[in-house]
Amino acid sequence: MPTPSGRNGSADCLGNGQETEFDVLRREFQAEVEKLSARLACVEQSLQSNMELAVAAADSNDREQLGNHEMELQKVEPEFATVECRTDCSDSLHPESDVHFEESAWTYPLVIGLVDAKAIDVAFAILLLLLNLCMQLLFSYIITRPEFMGEEFSDKVTVAKQWRTSFAHDHKYVDLSSTSLVSRVCSADGALILATTQATMVMHINNYLGLKPDQFEAGFLQPGILLCVLCIVLWGLCIYKEFRRTGLALEAVWKLPRSEKTLTRDNAIQSLSKSRFLALICTYFTRFVIAGVLLFSGVQWLARTTSITDLMLNAVALNAILDVDEFLFAGFTPISLQVAIKDLEPIKVRYTSRRSQLESVCMFLLLLGTFLLPYVSLLQPLGVAMMDVKREMCGGNQTFVVGENAQTQVVLGYKTATGRSSDEPVMELAVRTHHSQPPGVDPLYITFVDSMEFDRERTVSMADESNDFTLCMESAVLQPTGIFYQDPVLTSILSPRLRTAAAYLGILDVKECEEMRDFCNRSDARQLRLMCGDTCGCTDPRASNWFMVAAYGCSESCSRVALETFRGQCQDAPNDDKWKQLWDGYLPALESVVAGISQSQQLYETMQQVIAAMKEGGCQTLAHPDFRMEVGSSRTWCEGNPSLYRPFSWQCPVTCGCLAANPPSYCPPC
Repeated sequence: MPTPSGRNGSADCLGNGQETEFDVLRREFQAEVEKLSARLACVEQSLQSNMELAVAAADSNDREQLGNHEMELQKVEPEFATVECRTDCSDSLHPESDVHFEESAWTYPLVIGLVDAKAIDVAFAILLLLLNLCMQLLFSYIITRPEFMGEEFSDKVTVAKQWRTSFAHDHKYVDLSSTSLVSRVCSADGALILATTQATMVMHINNYLGLKPDQFEAGFLQPGILLCVLCIVLWGLCIYKEFRRTGLALEAVWKLPRSEKTLTRDNAIQSLSKSRFLALICTYFTRFVIAGVLLFSGVQWLARTTSITDLMLNAVALNAILDVDEFLFAGFTPISLQVAIKDLEPIKVRYTSRRSQLESVCMFLLLLGTFLLPYVSLLQPLGVAMMDVKREMCGGNQTFVVGENAQTQVVLGYKTATGRSSDEPVMELAVRTHHSQPPGVDPLYITFVDSMEFDRERTVSMADESNDFTLCMESAVLQPTGIFYQDPVLTSILSPRLRTAAAYLGILDVKECEEMRDFCNRSDARQLRLMCGDTCGCTDPRASNWFMVAAYGCSESCSRVALETFRGQCQDAPNDDKWKQLWDGYLPALESVVAGISQSQQLYETMQQVIAAMKEGGCQTLAHPDFRMEVGSSRTWCEGNPSLYRPFSWQCPVTCGCLAANPPSYCPPC
């Protein structure tokens, strides 16, 4: 009878399934037979070797030795055969290794559709697989972007040059201790509020290369480079683990037989359908690509990390990208799929000793390359670039600042401190002594003014400051004979200024001008001369001429007092020890204003000739054609120089023509 077509289709499908299952069983049986054949071959080879040894012993006519040998041979034959089979026939035995299925979102394509899972579980698993794929692809894309990588460190050399020439030596950024900004940045000053980016960069360079602040040559052991190599190797090991797991899984899947339908038995996959096989191949290929991109970009990112503290954190953060699939599997995978993946039997993959040795050689070369290639191509250039940046930022002379006078078109500069001194700056002393005092207490070092006057008082010149005082402060306020002696208003102005003047000279707790007499002839005693005009000689017409001008603190009011006392003394000063001491102070006074005179041999010799002539000839030398003019200027000694010394007509009025009918304007009243 004819058979219905539907039944025939079912029978055909059933027959195809049985044929596939039979084909799988046949392959397994054939594999077992090959194993037994290999073992029998090993045993036969061992027996043949033993028989050849016995025949050689018989030919030596030593029967007794042969009998003993046969007895020993019978005892050890099984063990010997086993050893021979294990050592000599290892290539023919093909040992097997179990390839377990990973507990990862990448394993979903292997079990979806094979386990008893509801549609919502399957849909959610597919969503997780896509999420895992998108996350790792996006991570790989972002990490390769130049915005993430940042600029090459060698590009910072140009920035360092610009900073050094534009801001580092600007006089506006000198601190209260007269230390330049570049000195503070390069000495790792923790009190910086400016150039913190540059200070952080210098600190990172020093820590990375193991340098001291004043060191510009890297040693053999560079902590940052060593740590970076270790972090790169650590990251490489994570990637190589991913490569190996993916490669073994691909090999295991490749060895499974293909069929029209995926077959499983006792939690073991017997064969794969072509569509599932292609899906797994695409999955493993994607994993290889992502791992390769992460390896390349991760090494570059680590090699551009210049902070030692960030290196380890960055290496761990990179590893988290590879673990996204495991996080999703452990935290979100539906329990039906999770249990099914965990219960899958591993797939056996054969290997030979030759393959194992080849892999060992390849792994050794890969590990060696992971050490050497990043060091040679990335880290060595980074170390060189770091040294270049530090030399540009901190090399050379740090102890000077400059400013510009746009009107005169002159670039001015002065030397700064070599570093922050242990001595407390006067401004910091003023703050420290006043901030803890209750309101209403008079300050010890601060002169308070109206806010509108603050900027003007802060930038006023010493000459203008001296001329603003209409009183000679010491004689008018501090001395008992003064008309404003102990006046509360004037005393509140004078007292902090006197203490500040002493503090700038390194002396504290000064109450009287007499305590400061020995400091009056210093160039930096400007405020002292302003407050203590009598003690410092501003009211004495015969005192030393050097610094007795308004620019150095001698006020016009004190100078008027000196002129009043001059009346009736119109005669030249004698050529005595006092006159000689006056000219001994000329060169030190001039060097305090014009630096480097002693370094110019010709100029120094000229100055010495002037001093010798003045000390020898006395006041008469001021009229000599060769010496009447001040060296380097168009001024005569008699008229004086408002920027350094009062007129010598006060010392030598006769020689300077002050007794003439129409005396010059610089002459004192005779």
